[in-house]
Amino acid sequence: MAQYMSVDPVVLPLAGACCVIRLDLAGHGRSACPVGGYGIPAQARRVGAVLDRLGPGRVTVIGHSALPWVVRRTRLPLLSLRCVDCRSRAATTGEGRFRVNTNGKLLDVWLLVRCVSCDRTSKLTVHERAPVRSLDPAELHGYIVNDPELVASRLLDPLLARRNRVTLDWTGAWRLDTPSAWPDEARPVQVEVVFEDPVPVRPERLIAQGLGLIRHEVPRRIKCDIPLRRPTSAGFTFTVMAGD
Repeated sequence: MAQYMSVDPVVLPLAGACCVIRLDLAGHGRSACPVGGYGIPAQARRVGAVLDRLGPGRVTVIGHSALPWVVRRTRLPLLSLRCVDCRSRAATTGEGRFRVNTNGKLLDVWLLVRCVSCDRTSKLTVHERAPVRSLDPAELHGYIVNDPELVASRLLDPLLARRNRVTLDWTGAWRLDTPSAWPDEARPVQVEVVFEDPVPVRPERLIAQGLGLIRHEVPRRIKCDIPLRRPTSAGFTFTVMAGD
C-alpha cells in the first residue's frame, strides 16, 4: 500500500463496517527498503505471505496506487571530516577497506578513510574491544575481505557517524528516478517518494526537481502532510493538484 497517511481516507470509512488489515509493505511508510524491488508481483507475494501468516479466512484485497519516485545513491557519500594535516574537510572511503585487530578474545574494527586533498588515512571506529564471539562469522569475514556491501552498510549506519562525530556529504551522490510518462494533468495525481538509501533532502527541492518547477511554486501546486523545507530521508506521499 502507499504510505500509511495517504490511505486513511480509504481505510477509515471501511473500518466502520469491516475488519481492516492495513499493511505497511516493505519500502513504504515506516519500513525498510525491500529486497526484490517494488513491482506489483513482488508486493503481491508479500501481501499473500502476511495473509497466510494471519489466517483471516476469506478476504478482499484492495490497493491504493501512487506514481512512484525513487531516490537512489549513485556512489558512496563523502564524509565531512577535518584532516589533521592539510585541514581539508572532506574524506572518502576510496576502494573501501577495513582494518581488523584482535587482542585475545577482543576485537577492534575500523573503517579506513582518506583525505580527498592529501590522501592522509584516518580510522573510523566500527567495533571497539568487542568480544569475537559477539560478531556473526559472515560479518567478520566481510571485514577481513573488505566486502563492498559491508563497507556501504557501515558507512551509512547512523551509529558510525555518531560514534566518530562525522557527517555524510551527499552532494552529487544521488539521483531521483521518476516515470517517463505523466498522467493527465486535468486531475490530481498522487506521488509516492521512496528512499533506497538515507539521503537527507528537502521535499521542496526534490519535488521541484521532479516536476520541473521553481521552488516557490511547489507549495501552490502540491499538497503534502510533512514540512516541505525540513530535510528527510523517510518516504512520503504528496498530491500534485490539477493544472490551472
